[in-house]
Amino acid sequence: MKNTLPVVLLVLLTGAACSSSTTQEVVALYSSPEFRKEVPKAGPAPALKAPQGVRQVLDNGLTLISVEKNDLPLIHLSLRLKSGSASDPAELPGLAGFTGAMLKSGTITRSAQQLADEIEVRGSNIGVSVDDDSTSISFTALAEHFDGLVELVGDMVQNPAFSPEEIERQRSRRLTALAQAADDPRSTANRVFKKAIFGEHPYGHTVLGSEDAIKTITREELQRFYRTHYRPANSAVILVGDITSTKAVAKLKAALGTWSRDIGVTEVPQVPKNSTPGVVLVDKPGAPQSQLRIGHLGVSRNNPDYFSIVLCNAILGGAFNSRINMNLREDKGYTYGAGSYFGFRRGVGPFTVYTGVRTDVTGPAIVEVIKEITTIRAEDVTAEELNNAKNRYSLSLPGYFQSVSGIGSMFSNIFIYDLPMTYYQELPEKLGAVTVADIRKAAQKYLQPDQLAIVVVGDQSKLKDSLQNLQRGTLQLRDPHGNPL
Repeated sequence: MKNTLPVVLLVLLTGAACSSSTTQEVVALYSSPEFRKEVPKAGPAPALKAPQGVRQVLDNGLTLISVEKNDLPLIHLSLRLKSGSASDPAELPGLAGFTGAMLKSGTITRSAQQLADEIEVRGSNIGVSVDDDSTSISFTALAEHFDGLVELVGDMVQNPAFSPEEIERQRSRRLTALAQAADDPRSTANRVFKKAIFGEHPYGHTVLGSEDAIKTITREELQRFYRTHYRPANSAVILVGDITSTKAVAKLKAALGTWSRDIGVTEVPQVPKNSTPGVVLVDKPGAPQSQLRIGHLGVSRNNPDYFSIVLCNAILGGAFNSRINMNLREDKGYTYGAGSYFGFRRGVGPFTVYTGVRTDVTGPAIVEVIKEITTIRAEDVTAEELNNAKNRYSLSLPGYFQSVSGIGSMFSNIFIYDLPMTYYQELPEKLGAVTVADIRKAAQKYLQPDQLAIVVVGDQSKLKDSLQNLQRGTLQLRDPHGNPL
């Protein structure tokens, strides 16, 4: 009876009657050799039932997308602006992120502490985040607290104080974050890779920006960025949860209806110039591993071949069982994990392969990555690979719509990337229509092994010779911020 304990626990967890005879029957069934030989069958595949959203434009130009989900008394609000770090002035990288961070640092009528207290008493948190293309202010809360929280968001967006004391506090935090990032090999690799492929293009720096810029940003520059980009016509509010579209309009008009009607939407960044292929090395003395970033310019989110590109990358490096990970991790044992992605942006984003490998196999790992990129261009993928990639996406889609915040994120993408409101209803069919031939065409068109920039963060004394032997152009030495040495 040594194997009966798990079975008894199963009986208890499944709510079966716990009489002695019933327990013995269950133990006998689950312990029998015949039962243990049969692999449990998978249940029915989940089907995507994407919710319908209602899109409206208020009188001041603010877009409202509302999605009713009334099974729980929860509401998620996300206010998204089509302005992020790509909108930074060339001489002030990091200004957008600095401005966004100041939204929680007090308004004209509320100090930072008062604002934090009012948010906390409503059992929520108002998060602010900035990426390349957008700024987001969001919260999830019980429906009974929605009115008070949306009023706070309205105050934060329309009346930021930019107090000198809070500016200096935020400046100190950002400088500390920059120093920490410069000491982290993964962050360093990401930052230097962006600069290597984008150069001085708006996508070429991180949201944190540079130390020189953060040290010199003034209150007037923060206010100027705010006035230029924080406009209702450049923004949308996505509301998901226990609220009707009629009530949503009324609440938004009360909180944001008087927001200035200044027109204009932030323009999409121009297409960057192709970078010069080559190998960039950032010295990390004594590092036992090398952080690798390999890639080139990719595509924008509205590319007509989007679905073929997504599935092509899933096979190449976008999943655990992808070719790159199976090669470097499972076959060669070079790494704990490796992958690739297309960073879809409003403008042209990056194609990136990422991994961390043992120092002594840095050169061979790069060779294997290039081989996988070359192979997927030269040969058709198998039908099984394509089917697995399709299942990975189609079967995971329902999970993105289970929570109010998840739904909010999905509909935020519709606004930021100018997608149709029917996008998620049409998505499964478009994924299913991609063929093996489409994957080959996408690989040949959007993967360019001759254009690869290779960034390595590791011990120069142990890497320099092997990297030069790759014959991928002149080896460039750079500091942790991507500046040439």
